Amino acid sequence: KELEWRMNDIHCMTSFEPILSGNLQDMVVSGTATEDIDLSLPRGPMLYNKNWVMDLGFEAKKTLFSFQKYDFDYRYQKKAYFGVQPSGNMTMFVPIIQKQGDSLVDVKKSKPSDFFDYLIVCEVNDEYVGEKSCNMEQSLAFMIDESKVEAHYIESNGVSYQGKKICVKLNIPSSAKWTTRKKIEETLGVETSKKGLFDRFRKNHDDYGFSLQISVADKLLFWKDGPCSISHVLWE
Repeated sequence: KELEWRMNDIHCMTSFEPILSGNLQDMVVSGTATEDIDLSLPRGPMLYNKNWVMDLGFEAKKTLFSFQKYDFDYRYQKKAYFGVQPSGNMTMFVPIIQKQGDSLVDVKKSKPSDFFDYLIVCEVNDEYVGEKSCNMEQSLAFMIDESKVEAHYIESNGVSYQGKKICVKLNIPSSAKWTTRKKIEETLGVETSKKGLFDRFRKNHDDYGFSLQISVADKLLFWKDGPCSISHVLWE
């Protein structure tokens, strides 16, 4: 009998455009703003005092303005969610994504760590000149379900930019439990009118997954030095 071999499915949610599939915005439950505002418009520090802000990094904005002068149809945009300590919590829902024909996950007899080994979270690959710019291991705080988890930089090719590591690994705690997007919204008190503009995941409010909460713990990290950013979430 011929041996059948295949790789595990890898899921990547991104904020970089053009997005062919896997929009990071679809994961967001609460704690973000300005997704519907033109990226070429300025976003001052005051916006960061309430939410994580959808924006372009320093280098990406320079590139965008350079192309705008010549009226090019420039679509590659390294946009991301940017935040500092006053921005508060950004809450995301990590769903179970299964293909047709896969066995259904029995959420009553299992937990997320049975199916997910870890998450990979990446920041935008952009240039920040501040010496005190965001360190994902030290500046950010991560929670999966109700458990704090440590972030560890990944040592590998393709996950650094100009010598700076830009992706961290989060192990899934054994204490994490399944939940639904609807339950997370109810717990946070998210109103229907404030759930955002993106509706693809919200059509399946009763699908199961788990929550990921990200905040900036470093009180000395300032907007002018280079805020923290989130541009990709991956899992298999």
